[in-house]
Amino acid sequence: MGRGKTVGMALAAPILLGIAYLAAWPVPTSPVAFEAPPAPEPVQPDVRLTNLERLPLDGRSGPEDVALGPDGHLYAAVLEGEVLRRQRDGTRWETFVRTEGRPLGLVFDHDDRLLVADPYRGLLRVSPDSSLQTLIPANADAPAGTPSLCYANNVDIAPDGTIFLTDSTQRFCPPEHGGTFEASLHDITEHRRTGRLLAFHEDSGALDVIMDDLQFANGTAVSEDGRYVLVVETGDCRVWRYDRQLEERTLLLEGLPGFPDNLTRGLHGRFWLGFTKPRSAFLDNHAGRPWVRRLVARLPRALYPVPPSYSHILAIDVNGQVVERHQDPAGGYPEATGATESGKGLYVHSLTAPELGFLPNPARAQ
Repeated sequence: MGRGKTVGMALAAPILLGIAYLAAWPVPTSPVAFEAPPAPEPVQPDVRLTNLERLPLDGRSGPEDVALGPDGHLYAAVLEGEVLRRQRDGTRWETFVRTEGRPLGLVFDHDDRLLVADPYRGLLRVSPDSSLQTLIPANADAPAGTPSLCYANNVDIAPDGTIFLTDSTQRFCPPEHGGTFEASLHDITEHRRTGRLLAFHEDSGALDVIMDDLQFANGTAVSEDGRYVLVVETGDCRVWRYDRQLEERTLLLEGLPGFPDNLTRGLHGRFWLGFTKPRSAFLDNHAGRPWVRRLVARLPRALYPVPPSYSHILAIDVNGQVVERHQDPAGGYPEATGATESGKGLYVHSLTAPELGFLPNPARAQ
């Protein structure tokens, strides 16, 4: 055997092994074909997020959601499994509660107790003294035959006390699939619509399914009068509105320019929406090729076609009209999941940043 042929075989061996790996290595996803969302309309960037102030989190990171407490404190859900409480003077943060999971959505109920959506623990409630109660457990902690949640993500409460929450997927529970990011990546790559919008009635213990065909159900918010519930469908880049009186749903926004995440009720009828990433050209281009997405699901995460960072938040009204938009095309504040509005300005959330963003605006004091 000649030297050239030997070298050729040596070079071919790892290539063949790579092909075999991509063709046969087992992955949890079983992608399906889908129709890519409509292309977004081009808009002139508003680059105000480039001037975002940074509020350090005292060594923590990933303030995925933020709530303004009835006690005047600011609360933030962070990657380290804590809900932090900020001192009124802004000098430091303290641990309000440790969930032993990954708290995501936050909202205060009508008795000044904090509701927490935690994909490792389920739907939780925290009293002002930091005592923790499980309202709906995660799948892994639930007795057989009882209601439970695979991926509790976001939560809001209506004026009548009904709690609305999202269960992002019934396929990929974060404790079993490497965490919240990995589970969401699996679900969006696979693109089966198993996400749910749920209504929990604590007085009866009933958990009603409002929608159960959402592609990664994410942020949810109730209108101030309680009639409408908005819900984000991350994988299909759109927002739905559910009319509680008519028991009908309406497609409110589609063809969004990125993957929408949190949805929070702001001032003057606004709802704030954040985008963790811009639209994925790979996902759009291969919507009808599930076999390609299955091959890519076998790649190391460092080689996965994740879109670049691009900070983007916008406000809509209850009819889906965009009324305000702020961006940073350079993505200086990464994975902006949403914003919480106060009279002082906007607190901007993030999946991974080591600070909480803040965008002051004196006009908001009115």
